[in-house]
Amino acid sequence: MKKRMEERKNVWITFLGALLLLALPAAAIRLTIAAEYLSGDDIQRAAGVYGTITDRTGQALMEKGTIAEPELYGNLISRKGGSDNSLYVRYGKEFLPDFSLFHGIHLYDDDSEDGVTEGNVLRTTLLSSAFQRQIADAFEGNDGCCFSYNYVTGEIYTALSLPSAAYDSGNLKSGTLVNQCFGGRYVPGSTMKIIASLLAAKQDKDILGLVHTCTGSLQLPDGTIVYCAGIHGTVDFAGALGHSCNCYFARIIQQLDPAETAETLSDMGFSVNTETRGYREVGKLSRTDSSVQFRNNASFQDVWGLIGQGDSLVNVMDMCRIAGAAANNGEAAIPYLVEEITDSRSGEVISRADSGKTERLFSGKTAGYVRENWQSAYQTYYICRGYPETVSYAKTGTAEVTIDGRDTHNSLLMGVIEERNTAFFIVVEDTMDSSAALRIARALGNAVYTLQTGD
Repeated sequence: MKKRMEERKNVWITFLGALLLLALPAAAIRLTIAAEYLSGDDIQRAAGVYGTITDRTGQALMEKGTIAEPELYGNLISRKGGSDNSLYVRYGKEFLPDFSLFHGIHLYDDDSEDGVTEGNVLRTTLLSSAFQRQIADAFEGNDGCCFSYNYVTGEIYTALSLPSAAYDSGNLKSGTLVNQCFGGRYVPGSTMKIIASLLAAKQDKDILGLVHTCTGSLQLPDGTIVYCAGIHGTVDFAGALGHSCNCYFARIIQQLDPAETAETLSDMGFSVNTETRGYREVGKLSRTDSSVQFRNNASFQDVWGLIGQGDSLVNVMDMCRIAGAAANNGEAAIPYLVEEITDSRSGEVISRADSGKTERLFSGKTAGYVRENWQSAYQTYYICRGYPETVSYAKTGTAEVTIDGRDTHNSLLMGVIEERNTAFFIVVEDTMDSSAALRIARALGNAVYTLQTGD
């Protein structure tokens, strides 16, 4: 009897041991899954540790959980409760000293007066707050965005999206907490004509040889009509860029091969002929993809899309990379925002950006062909209208959009500061006044020149 009871006991011990062995992996999996749902913000709050985010010079943009100027950086840095696509949330775990899922968080002795433990430091590539303030002031109260970056190194100089605020700022205008440089897409207006020019140049269409007499409208093969904003008379390629002649570009687009065009647009970063909204990564942040439809070179909707309306939507980073590649022999760096993360106490670099990666978007021949004429158009048609000489070349755009149920326009400017390897894209929402984009470009040009020369 005693022996039988002992056998039963051993059976139960074996059974329970087997259950425990089965349960441990399941518990570990559940713990890992749970940790995925904890943002860096959650963990920082629980640990009482707050990291620091700085500009490229080391000046604090966010310190001890507080954003220095939320009206400039709120939707890029924002804490949880705003956009989760932010530095504070996506990089939150990196702020914590020696964070480990299984070993816990090693805390430094708290020697701060306010009881907040200092975490690691994330240094961005952004221009200083003083420069950002000058650029924001140039918007003069308008909403919009200004993205700029170095197309050789990949450093993002500005990712300004207005309005901006901290997530807990009370009643906020719709869209305030989303940084449009990352999370937005815009109708490109006539800035898309630079894309059309590159497509035509790549396919060896004789843009320089095309001289068109603009009468204000042009009928397409499907019987629809493309209209210009005015009657431009006889224009060549540079003149068509300078006047932004829809009819000239409609003639070019009708010559494009749809299959080759779709392939090149894809190389440039566009989602082509699909409604799927794609995303790309910028470090741990994500950004929207640009998209366009082009199946038929005789269809009004498709031609109109490559002129800059229709179904075309662009992310400002894609447009900057394309402008940068036009200036840089067909190649452009992949943008990045986080330069490095360092230990706040030792100064030791914990991680550094994998920077300087470049991609070829089109050939050097295609780039040179368009760049030369784009620059000629800017010198001839833009400088005389007050556009800054610090800008090497730029293209305006006026996009028809609907905002809050109203039909209105956005004013856009896409350009290059070649001497400083900088490409930019500016959107001023709900206005046709191009002078706003001009002011912003001038402020940006001054900031970039000062940044690199120290003057």
